[in-house]
Amino acid sequence: MKKIFLLIILLALILNTVYAQTVEIKLNHIGFGSSSEEVYFTVHNTGQNKVSTVNFYVDGKLTKSIEGVLSPKKGFRTVLFIKPGEHLVEVKTPEGAYDSLNITILATKEKTTIQPGENLIYLKENKMWIGTITLIIILVIGTWLLTKKPKLKF
Repeated sequence: MKKIFLLIILLALILNTVYAQTVEIKLNHIGFGSSSEEVYFTVHNTGQNKVSTVNFYVDGKLTKSIEGVLSPKKGFRTVLFIKPGEHLVEVKTPEGAYDSLNITILATKEKTTIQPGENLIYLKENKMWIGTITLIIILVIGTWLLTKKPKLKF
């Protein structure tokens, strides 16, 4: 009976040791850059062991590989350039750590710019209001200056 009890305790300790040595990483999407195709991610080592090379896959194709050592509870930020559409982004390490997420990249239109003549059209259409507001401001400042009491000097 003692041998069985000791064997169970030994197995529990071994399983606990094996579980404590698992390697885990977490992939997060944090935003976009100047265009929607410029996609920012963070990768964090959430396990208790160091992670070496981190490989990024987009739809199963290796897109980026970052070499180095990522210590436990540490992370980094990186950018991937991904075409518009729905994609599966995965991170894998040689130690067996893995995480993935589905992401949808929307196509964006070019930014519209104001034509040089548009400001002039706005001024012409609102000339009366701009003049009225300017006149009121001048009258308020003039009235304030004229009614201001001089300070007494001793």
